Amino acid sequence: MVSRPESYWVIDHHGEVDSVWLVGIFIVAGPNHCVLNNEPIRLRLIPEIRAAVAVKTTLEAKMPVPRIDADQYRWIQIHDDSSPLYTVDHEQTVLGYDRDAGTFDMILRFRGNNGHCNRHRHVTTTSVLVLEGEQHLTDLLPGGETRQKVRLAGEHHLTTGDVHPHMERGGDDGALIFYGHHTSDGKMYELLDDDLNVIHVVTIDEMIEQWENSQAQSLNQ
Repeated sequence: MVSRPESYWVIDHHGEVDSVWLVGIFIVAGPNHCVLNNEPIRLRLIPEIRAAVAVKTTLEAKMPVPRIDADQYRWIQIHDDSSPLYTVDHEQTVLGYDRDAGTFDMILRFRGNNGHCNRHRHVTTTSVLVLEGEQHLTDLLPGGETRQKVRLAGEHHLTTGDVHPHMERGGDDGALIFYGHHTSDGKMYELLDDDLNVIHVVTIDEMIEQWENSQAQSLNQ
């Protein structure tokens, strides 16, 4: 079995591929084609790996899109309206961490109310995946210039450290965004004030302490 590239389905095959299995669904196929859900699919055989890649010939794959059950997680509310330029307002949950390995995985939830996370710059390797909604970014460039970016659900970004700080929020319908941090020195990101001066460096120890304290408080309620 090979990994499934975008817009492809990968299926095991036997012999002349007169019958195949597609992610648990049985379908009947000829040597060069098959039918799934009444739609024709073209086959390309890869004998070396004993698999066939089915290329969909219609415009869209009618595959169900899974949604994240956000209610299964416990969320911490983050709010700060001390800046006249923007309001910090979002929730975060921690999926897991390994202090010794320097890894910290979390999800941020934006409600679509123009609430941001703190103005910041990533200083370590961070993997970002938009799970739902849109991620809106404003890069803060030298000379007061800005650059806008929008990442849609399903889009991934990997940074080894940002060149410029940025503002960040969800779209009109909010967003769920996954962040996987990998730090070798414990530093995760810098926080900046309205004049773009670094006022604090957030560390993995600080994030773990915040999460563990919130867990302890919830148990005492």
